Amino acid sequence: TLFRSAVRAELRSNGTLSEEGHELRVLDHRSDMTGADRTWAARYNVGDVLHYHTGSKAEGIELNSYARVQDVDARANKLTVELENGTSVNYDPRRLRGVNVFTEATREFSTSDRIQFTEPNKTLGVANRDLGTITGIDNGQMTVRLDGKQPREITFNTEQFRQFDHG
Repeated sequence: TLFRSAVRAELRSNGTLSEEGHELRVLDHRSDMTGADRTWAARYNVGDVLHYHTGSKAEGIELNSYARVQDVDARANKLTVELENGTSVNYDPRRLRGVNVFTEATREFSTSDRIQFTEPNKTLGVANRDLGTITGIDNGQMTVRLDGKQPREITFNTEQFRQFDHG
């Protein structure tokens, strides 16, 4: 947005942010979708990214995997998604629970940017809404100093974990 750009320009000019920016693809929660909405194909958009917290053996969807919506058939209440392995699955969204829906967005991040995580990650030890400061971005790896009584640094691949935004 225009406001975000103006704030970032000011932070660069006063030296708070590094001059070097990195455009990264992040996942924004579709907060307009309630749990009930997720059972209706018509509420999804082609291109939405789905995160399956529980998976489905019947549909061949792995636990904690991702997929992209390829087609929406509102009349039949069916979604066609492409899984991470490239296969397509067609299913009725009423049959699956534990699905988070995201849109993809491009954001610019720089060293010294404040970020907020928008989904927990047990491997990294971050909770939803944890805050931190970027201490480095290099070759698809981001290092963040997390806030807290005992600050610590984490490093992650920005292609594999994309649930963060400006803080």
